[in-house]
Amino acid sequence: MDKRKIDPKAKKICDDNENIIETLLSGKDLTSYTSDQQKLIIDLNLSRAVLHNIPETNVFLFDKDLRFIITEGLEITKTGLSGLNLEGNTLYDLPNNRIKNKWIPLFKKVLTGEVVKEEYRFKNNNFLIKITPLKDADDKIILGLAVIRDITGEKLYKKILSKAKDEAVKSEKLKTQFLARVTHEIRTPLNAIMGFTEQLLQTKLTVKQKEYVSIIDKSSEHLLSLVNDILILSKIEANQLNFESSPFKLEDVIKYAHSALLEKANNKNLGFTYIIEDNTARIIVGDQFRLQQILINLLDNAIKFTNRGSVRLKCSVHSESKKKIILKFDIYDTGIGISSENLKYIFNQYSQSISGTGKHNEGVGLGLAICKNLIELHNGTLTISSQEGSGTTLSFTIPYSKAKNADLAAFNPDKPDTDKLKNKKVLLVDDDSVNLLLGKAILEKLSCSLEIANNGNEAISKLDKGKYDIILLDIYMPDISGIEVAKYLRKKKKDKDTKILALTAAAVKDDIMKFRKNGIDDYLIKPFREINLYNKMCEVLKLTIKPLQKSKSEIILKREISPKPYSINELKEMAGGDEVFIEQTLNIFFENSENAVRNFRKLLKEKNWKEIGELAHKLLPSFRHLEINSVITRLIELKVKTLIDMDYSGVNKLVSETISEIENVIKEMKN
Repeated sequence: MDKRKIDPKAKKICDDNENIIETLLSGKDLTSYTSDQQKLIIDLNLSRAVLHNIPETNVFLFDKDLRFIITEGLEITKTGLSGLNLEGNTLYDLPNNRIKNKWIPLFKKVLTGEVVKEEYRFKNNNFLIKITPLKDADDKIILGLAVIRDITGEKLYKKILSKAKDEAVKSEKLKTQFLARVTHEIRTPLNAIMGFTEQLLQTKLTVKQKEYVSIIDKSSEHLLSLVNDILILSKIEANQLNFESSPFKLEDVIKYAHSALLEKANNKNLGFTYIIEDNTARIIVGDQFRLQQILINLLDNAIKFTNRGSVRLKCSVHSESKKKIILKFDIYDTGIGISSENLKYIFNQYSQSISGTGKHNEGVGLGLAICKNLIELHNGTLTISSQEGSGTTLSFTIPYSKAKNADLAAFNPDKPDTDKLKNKKVLLVDDDSVNLLLGKAILEKLSCSLEIANNGNEAISKLDKGKYDIILLDIYMPDISGIEVAKYLRKKKKDKDTKILALTAAAVKDDIMKFRKNGIDDYLIKPFREINLYNKMCEVLKLTIKPLQKSKSEIILKREISPKPYSINELKEMAGGDEVFIEQTLNIFFENSENAVRNFRKLLKEKNWKEIGELAHKLLPSFRHLEINSVITRLIELKVKTLIDMDYSGVNKLVSETISEIENVIKEMKN
């Protein structure tokens, strides 16, 4: 029998007489442990170094006793804790009572499981404190993490930005009011010029008289297109100018430009001719007025700088496909030419070339700059070559669509059918005697039963005495405005049946929105053609079932009020003219967007806020490429709320708005 005893404390083996006969040795390899400890220290030091160098940020890690475990940050001095060794001390030990009283309730609240986020001010600085509970594997709160950022600079920047924005809005409002007033004052007399010119063209005239009146008519149209541009001139530089797409005869545009400038060329004894190659004599689809504007500006410029010799315009086909045609226009002159030094500046706004005498030439230097922008916005190109003393050659190309059968039918619009408006009771209200005379001439031709009111008071008096099918209403009148007349009819008389058509020179968004709000059914912008008035009256009275020709002013204004909520310009540039690629890309976008809508609904039902934020983040690039700003702003807000701020209030509503906006845009894009 073994009588040995083992002493567990000493790890020795003894006999009965307590004599040591054996020694028990044991050990553990600490190499890995030491390495892990060193790595942990390195990681901790690295983390401290990172945290210490984050600009305008302090980080505090604390335990359940509110004892600081880690305190790091460059901004410690600003928090009122300068020179203190906080680690190992508790929040209660802080000497600064103001900080202590602010932080203690917030830190305690976090240890109950809440996430705290709050702004506060200390001395001259603003701070944002965000405190998050940290849990162990058993989901028990063991620590708290406080991140404090100095947001003084951010708040100051936002204040400056807000002030700048307010000033910009105020400046933009003043500019809009000024432009609205100017264009209003121009449109009113222009309405009379265009209206009576149109009526004059319908009378018996000699060939020469008809030629002169036609030039007045076309010049008025040209002036109108420029007046329309005044309201949206700033959009040229932003590449947001809208273009009309309607059929027109190229020959008509060139002949008009030639006729408009022929007298000016004759006065200088210059030869002024044009050549239209046979394959260009066709109807094309595009913006007739923009082309007219470009040609008149460039030809006028050529005549201006040519003192002897000639100016010549040539139109030819640069290239064509089944659906498209690219036209080339060459303008040759034998003028003073431009030096190589000045050639690079001639397309700059407000810059003018200098003549051989050293004097600046007349004009404000906008014509060539506008033409260059218009050509490039048409996806065209512009080149110029010149030699001082020998003349200049200016060439540009613009792509157009070829006219289809439907376009050709639209090229010959319907003429007024006098029977449609026959005996319709019409009240014409205007304080301008010229406009009343013009309106009377048109409406009597349309066989209307017409009454006239010279001002708002007369209009109300007539409304008290009788009933009308439609009121043609001027808006800005000195005594009682058209808006007040409309209010009287709708609210005081309770008349919902009489149609109101505003005939107005007001052509800004706010005015149009005001019309709708006060019961005006529709509007027609001055100046307008006889066919425009006829078409609009038929539409308002519901006497037609097909879309009718609209005035150019109305088309432009409606685009400004309701511009397209997307742009495929970037996609076109990426495609390089490949229409199949564009179509395939858009179809993929539609499919992805429809899937996103379904996922948004699913995640909203599950209240999976993080996945909603991730989805919003994932969708942003494709919506940015198509410039769908109404969706972009909502996606950004969703991302910030759910992934950065973790503020889920209002997310339900925001997701619903995002879904609705995506569906609306997709529907419009598909249409």
